[in-house]
Amino acid sequence: MSANVFAYKRLKYRPLSGFKGRQVTIPAFDAIEKTLLQEMAAALPAQFSLQSRFPHMAMVMAKYGSLDLIFSTPAPVLTTADTITWDGLRTLGLVESEGTLAEEFEWVERSLTDNTCFLRVFLDGWTLQQVIEIKSELTQAQKAKGVPAASAYEAAVDYLAENIRQWFPLTFTVDDACLTNSTSIWVSSHFYL
Repeated sequence: MSANVFAYKRLKYRPLSGFKGRQVTIPAFDAIEKTLLQEMAAALPAQFSLQSRFPHMAMVMAKYGSLDLIFSTPAPVLTTADTITWDGLRTLGLVESEGTLAEEFEWVERSLTDNTCFLRVFLDGWTLQQVIEIKSELTQAQKAKGVPAASAYEAAVDYLAENIRQWFPLTFTVDDACLTNSTSIWVSSHFYL
């Protein structure tokens, strides 16, 4: 039995499909945790706390218009009923072929834990077109300030991340949500870096 097969048997995954497509208005950048936990309270069998760091969240928002969040609890939430199936692995892009895990599963395996449950929530705030328009305007503003053209785009992204709070309140759409025991569960399905 390979290490991957053993890890696969340890992996727990409970999709929270009822939240997919739901719109959530977050009143302030600092209210992300409170707002989402209130919105999802009925589906959460324990107290969770946000593990994602604000600087990382701001940069992901500035680059992609999305939030990829990790909450955690030490409570024993996941059970043997939450053991992932091959169909679940396939849906997440973690199967190369029947009986063979994809190479990306190594990331999932490395982040497996038996004593923590993670709530993963992926939110879309801005469309790709909106992100392009915002960064284009900010890039032009950076050039107008005298920032060299070659550096203006990165300066615009940094400026947006540093000032992300001014864009709130903002309505997000839940693209995906789940409970799992691996922080890397979405390495193949929400890969954006």
